[in-house]
Amino acid sequence: MLSGCVGVGTMRTLAPDEGVEVRYALPADSVLDALPGALADRHLRIEVREPADSATTVIIAGKGTNLLTYGELVRVRVKQAAMENVTSAWIVARSRSALDHSGRVDRVVPRVIRTLDASLGPAALGPFPGMRVRGRTGADGESFVRGTVVVGPDSTLWLAPDPSAPSAAVCLAALRDVAVFRGSYSHRSEGGIVGFLVGSVVGLVIGAGQLDGSYDPMGFGLVIGGTVGLLAGIGIGAAIRTEVWSEIGTVHR
Repeated sequence: MLSGCVGVGTMRTLAPDEGVEVRYALPADSVLDALPGALADRHLRIEVREPADSATTVIIAGKGTNLLTYGELVRVRVKQAAMENVTSAWIVARSRSALDHSGRVDRVVPRVIRTLDASLGPAALGPFPGMRVRGRTGADGESFVRGTVVVGPDSTLWLAPDPSAPSAAVCLAALRDVAVFRGSYSHRSEGGIVGFLVGSVVGLVIGAGQLDGSYDPMGFGLVIGGTVGLLAGIGIGAAIRTEVWSEIGTVHR
């Protein structure tokens, strides 16, 4: 159990670019000022704040074990970019237990980012070239187009749709309800719980119809049904992903 623990030291040793990178059209000090509130909103308490170099600050926050998780640690590296008033941040999360494979920690980073986005405001979110973006197009504004931001003629920003989309590139200024992608997470733990419960009930029902006195078919059905349901639920839950987006509104460039 001790060898499976993840602590502050582990977070320090992660690669500098580990995690999800986000950029903001603000100086680093503004991002650092908003981070404590964004982390506290996710019940994360700052444990370490230290400089990595003259342009980079590292923050490590965490929360302890509760009924739903083994506890989590989040590391945020905030770096002032060479461009004036542009800041990059790399955010990574780990469960405090290396043996935790529930997938619950996967949703921590997108939610921290979205909370930080809300604190900094839509104007700080860009979008920047290379970001994944969605927006509404068409006269009725009902249909969505998704793609990657690219720089077009006269330094205007365009949305290059996904390769599977038949539409051509669209100028970002022509889109409404623009939002930037902040990651996604699976539902392995929920799927496993539901699968276990359903499988157990089905196993008990089948076992109840096999009573002959030679063995305990209900107990056997409970074990087999619960195990099959758990594995099937984890697989189905892993395939179901919830996307996290932060709204910008309208882009005027």
